[in-house]
Amino acid sequence: MPSGGKRIGAGKKPGKHGTKVPFTVVLTPDVMTFLKEVYGSGASAHLDETIRKQAKFKTWQENRSK
Repeated sequence: MPSGGKRIGAGKKPGKHGTKVPFTVVLTPDVMTFLKEVYGSGASAHLDETIRKQAKFKTWQENRSK
């Protein structure tokens, strides 16, 4: 059996909201410390979920799909 190379179905699958795009955000030190201590490696997912719950995001998303 060959190893390496392309394989059907190989690779990480996108999450329920699609693929993720790297984005830099500038935060104050206390907010960054809070996110690291409370959410650890899940801070990005927490921020994503929090934004998706906002009314402005929901309105934007609805208008965007029209």
